[in-house]
Amino acid sequence: MVENLEYSPEELYGAVRERAEAEGVTSQEQWDDMVEVVLNEKVDWAEVEDDDNISQLRDDLRSRYADYKRGAEKGAV
Repeated sequence: MVENLEYSPEELYGAVRERAEAEGVTSQEQWDDMVEVVLNEKVDWAEVEDDDNISQLRDDLRSRYADYKRGAEKGAV
């Protein structure tokens, strides 16, 4: 039996942040692209359902680039 996993916005941010660090993301545009990649993967794997208000999650994650950048500048990413 496959369980439908639900992710909190913070868990999704962590997933995007980890991938962004691994890929060397250094701009808002690259961050936005990474948000799309991670969200699409979660939807494809049914880890996030389409009715989970993907648009709001996308906007929230895109707005966290400044958090990621601050962490990268401090070496905490």
